Amino acid sequence: MMALQHFGRAAAAAMVGPVLTVAMAAPSPAATVVTVNGTPITDTQVDQRLRLFSMEGNKTGRKGATDQLIDEALQMEEAKRTGINVSNAQIDEGLQQVSRNIKISQDKLIQLLQQNGVGIETLRDRLRAAIARNAVSEQAIMPQVQISDLELDQKAASRSPPSRPMIIS
Repeated sequence: MMALQHFGRAAAAAMVGPVLTVAMAAPSPAATVVTVNGTPITDTQVDQRLRLFSMEGNKTGRKGATDQLIDEALQMEEAKRTGINVSNAQIDEGLQQVSRNIKISQDKLIQLLQQNGVGIETLRDRLRAAIARNAVSEQAIMPQVQISDLELDQKAASRSPPSRPMIIS
């Protein structure tokens, strides 16, 4: 009987040991740094943004990264409220534009981000928020901008011709 108890304990230890090892090896979940209207911003997101800031020469630090993530969460909330959805195609176009602006291929951009410990999703999230912010602004401002052809013609007619420089010989 005593041998059975020891065997049972040994068997239980043999089963629990690997489970504990797997649990200890699993990455710990990201801790929430701040919650913006129900949207959590994690320490992982802040760390990723800090790395991106470092690549850009942005020295606003952890507070700057956190503030930017808060602003982006608010921008995405407003976009959702107004029915604006940013497609993956729009984000892909944004990535292409970033690549063109810094004169490297998109593959090279992704490689550069990875070399600096920045996940591509960090840049994609930033682009998504920027596109959403622009769409919200456009949606709010464009209805207020109404210029008729008559107004354009009148403005063009009222402008004096450009003065010509005098040539002195």
